[in-house]
Amino acid sequence: MKLKELLKSVLFLSLIVSVASCGEKPTPSPSETPTPSASETPTSEEAPSISDSSSEQIEPSEDLPQSETTKATFESLTCVYDGTEKSLKVEGLPDDAVVTYVGNNKTEPGKYNIRAKVEFSDGSKRNFSAQLIIEKCESIVTAESVQEAFAMGGALPSFTLNNTEQEIIINPIFKPGVYEIDIYAKENAHYKESNHVVVTFTVKKGNDLGVVFEPQNATYDGSVHKIEASNIPEGYHVEYENNEAINQGKYYAVCKVLNQNNEVALTLNALLSIDNTENEEFNEYLDAFFVDYLGNDYLAWNIFTVNPELFGQVRDANDPNDLPRWYTYETLEEGYMAEAYTEMQGFYSLLKEFENENLSYNQRISYKRLDEFFSNELEYYNPENNFNFLMTLRYIDQFGGYAADVGTYMESYSLRSNQDITDMFAYLESLPEAFRSYLLYAGDRAKAGYPISDYTLDEMAGYLNDVLDDGADYYLNSFIKNKIEGCEFLSVEEKNSYCDKVDEYMANYFMPAHQILVDGLADFKGLCTTEGYYSSYGEVGKALYEYDLRSLLGMPELNVDEYGKYLQKKLSDYNSEINSVVNAINNSYTSDKSTYNAVMAFLNGGSMVGIKDPNEMINYLKEFAPTIVPELEVAPNIGIKYMDDSVAKVSNAVAYYMKSALDSDNQEYITLNNYALSTDYNETLATMAHEGYPGHMYAYLYNKELDIANVTKIMTSTAHAEGWATYVQLCLYEYIKTHNSMPENAQKGVELYCDYSYYNQLLGYIAYAYFDYGINYAGWSAEDLGKEMDKLSFNSSMAQDLYNTLIEIPTQYAAYGYGMSFMLDLHVDAKQRLGYLYDEVEFNSVVLSNGWCSLSELKRITDEYINETLFTYHLN
Repeated sequence: MKLKELLKSVLFLSLIVSVASCGEKPTPSPSETPTPSASETPTSEEAPSISDSSSEQIEPSEDLPQSETTKATFESLTCVYDGTEKSLKVEGLPDDAVVTYVGNNKTEPGKYNIRAKVEFSDGSKRNFSAQLIIEKCESIVTAESVQEAFAMGGALPSFTLNNTEQEIIINPIFKPGVYEIDIYAKENAHYKESNHVVVTFTVKKGNDLGVVFEPQNATYDGSVHKIEASNIPEGYHVEYENNEAINQGKYYAVCKVLNQNNEVALTLNALLSIDNTENEEFNEYLDAFFVDYLGNDYLAWNIFTVNPELFGQVRDANDPNDLPRWYTYETLEEGYMAEAYTEMQGFYSLLKEFENENLSYNQRISYKRLDEFFSNELEYYNPENNFNFLMTLRYIDQFGGYAADVGTYMESYSLRSNQDITDMFAYLESLPEAFRSYLLYAGDRAKAGYPISDYTLDEMAGYLNDVLDDGADYYLNSFIKNKIEGCEFLSVEEKNSYCDKVDEYMANYFMPAHQILVDGLADFKGLCTTEGYYSSYGEVGKALYEYDLRSLLGMPELNVDEYGKYLQKKLSDYNSEINSVVNAINNSYTSDKSTYNAVMAFLNGGSMVGIKDPNEMINYLKEFAPTIVPELEVAPNIGIKYMDDSVAKVSNAVAYYMKSALDSDNQEYITLNNYALSTDYNETLATMAHEGYPGHMYAYLYNKELDIANVTKIMTSTAHAEGWATYVQLCLYEYIKTHNSMPENAQKGVELYCDYSYYNQLLGYIAYAYFDYGINYAGWSAEDLGKEMDKLSFNSSMAQDLYNTLIEIPTQYAAYGYGMSFMLDLHVDAKQRLGYLYDEVEFNSVVLSNGWCSLSELKRITDEYINETLFTYHLN
């Protein structure tokens, strides 16, 4: 048995990455916004002056003779804070007058209304008032406008401040470069904000003693490799820790520079990395595995490669039995799982012949990926788990099943030679047999106790009938002809002949295949009496859910119950955040109508960036991309395609990206679903970022530029892929806040809309992941789902439809919800641990450095990077 024959589905797991539509939280509307009463109308925003409140009342002055009053004065005073008590005094009074002060004697800066009550000897009284103003001190910064320092230990520009109370916060700079630093002290209780001094600060590599202790990359050769310091000043000597090694690995080397008194004057850190040479035997194994992995799936070969023979594919074009056929179901004999388990163990043992520690770093990436792959497959096929192939296959589903994928893959199928055209017609010719086998699949599922629900059968029939209704006008007919017309290697006569053949094959094979399938589906109606799928299979269903979830996330030790609690916690957090944003939007209805109107316009599809054409959106995203990812070696040409209407109507995908050939960098495409996108231009832009640049497409192209095996480039951890693409959307919302085309009075609206979209995405995907967990693992009914939706202000009238959808795609939304939250947590953790050493572009290059790996491996990689960075800059 060949490896390809054992796999559940290589093509459908590897070729497409897509974003599924997700429910949105209800948006605020004017009718929901309370209107404040007159008493709630905001007052002046001017800050009130500081004054004393006292229960003692000053009585009105009595009329006195002019000669008695003109000599008394009570003058206001303005002074500068110096820490001593300040007061006012009534001057020019007779010695026997008695004065009582209210609010006098102040030390802290502020404006104070001081009052004085004077009682004269004849019993008459007079009231005085004046103002005591204590101003804050001047704050003065002085600094040279051009400075330089060494990066070692963290460099700070020099400056002076005329007081010790204020603090000038400048983060040390560890990375060499030229920086413009604005130095100033913020206002505090006693001092004004200081003057600003802009310093051009050059941070040089090295240290002020001039000692050099550089990281070193070496290749294992059996000898000792070491890092030694150089340029040691006279009178100093060095001591080392962990600075030499023989075997492969990373070593945290330390160099202590000591002075004549044997005191440590400087400590330098550097990494000693020893890598193995490429194991040629393992490279040969990887090349052979790539061929086995794709097997005789000529559709996958066509999409993944331009020249398959360069990758080791051997094919006899003259063999009439070696023609491709569309994916066909075959009844599996009893004991198939045990047989497959034994076969898979044999393939796994071949991998284990190569010891991980004897491979190069890049080879270990592939080893790890294949080790995880085989471990997952072995768990699936292990007879002790009692899994059944029929529980997971999706030849028939509510989204059109494998039938709907014919058009998708024919669109991406390349015609580069006559053999490609011959293969394409072979695929079309095989459709009746393939689609007929899906009826056999439906029957086998029913016999095994896993019948397909009426809802799924009706949705599948609806898709098939839509195609049949189009008949000769079905889009694929003209689409294929246009491809043929574009083949420069064909003569006019050959093109005409092939185009006629397209009409023939569409009429004689393609359409009859759909008719065979739709006619046969009715025979299986009424067999499914339970609502759920996995949750209705008992303990085996729960075990299968656990397996699917751990495999999808790449977290073999994951506790599924703890996973559910994590989702609940995140739901609570994100729900609080989005409610705060919604409240701010509602409040703006009365306090800032222009902001409210702007948000409403954006929620109704208005473009914040002034772009409606998806092709122009690509240009905008290419400007956004460098803020979070490094530039690719080869910039791609990106085109837009649209799903056929019959597919788009039943698809839950807003868009998808089809991976391009490994040996080609000419053209990339994003396929959009017009039904899902409608005219919401902001959503279209976010989807383009998710699917294209710098989302799925960028990550795959980055994979292609990595020096890792081809099979590792196309193997996709869906959780990593979707986690990355959804994180890209979150970054886009932050970017739009400062890069949009809205007028100044709408900027607050842009911020609120972006915050709303940010938390709506987090809440929506986490909610769907939680709903999936509840339905397919915890056994919720549709009624239970509705109650949970009500708690989160989702539209519970859609509970039954959502339930019907989620029972057919168990764990799929975990890749979006958990993957997204995991990716966000990863970045938040890195920012907290690295502080001012955090670099978004550099960190994301690490996130993508091992391809689309498992989440557990991603956590290991990023933790290693953080620890190495902290060590290098003496911060751990």
